Amino acid sequence: MAYESGLERDYFTQISIHPGFRRITWNPIELEYTDSWGKRRIYTPDALVEFSLGSGMPPCLLLELKPRKELIQKIDQLRDGFYAAREYASSMRGWRFEVRTELSLIPALVSNANFLARYHAVSLEDQFPDYPKRLFEELSARGRATPEVLITACCSTFEEKAKALPYLWAMLAKRIVAFDIHSPIDNRSPIWIPS
Repeated sequence: MAYESGLERDYFTQISIHPGFRRITWNPIELEYTDSWGKRRIYTPDALVEFSLGSGMPPCLLLELKPRKELIQKIDQLRDGFYAAREYASSMRGWRFEVRTELSLIPALVSNANFLARYHAVSLEDQFPDYPKRLFEELSARGRATPEVLITACCSTFEEKAKALPYLWAMLAKRIVAFDIHSPIDNRSPIWIPS
């Protein structure tokens, strides 16, 4: 995705790490509305973000991202489009419309999402030795651990630990293993199998 701004890149990277995140659709709809001066306009929100039911988020979140300074400067031009989007979202079951600024960014979420993004492509299938299976079983038996403790419990040599660690990060990236997304992830972070 070619983001229109660093704010969009960071916010959508951040939201992608939410445990209930399912998918993003860019510029999902065009809304026709009449502005305060009676002129016909079209407004296209930035994205529709879908979440799993029971995730604590609305199933569909229609979003507009604007730098706070630009939002304040242009609110008179933007307001009617935002009202149209809010009205549209309220007519759709489970939808909500929100405008977000850089104040919505949580540095730890952005950092965690950026770190784990490189591990999404790591395959957990058909590995020899089967580090993902070993790590999963050991963590299941313990209930909670840290990456450092888990890797040490599953691997005896430095070489084995170095080979197993990318699989553990991939398991976090793929949400097979959970962690506190609001705290920076490192080798001492508590991790567990999600319920």
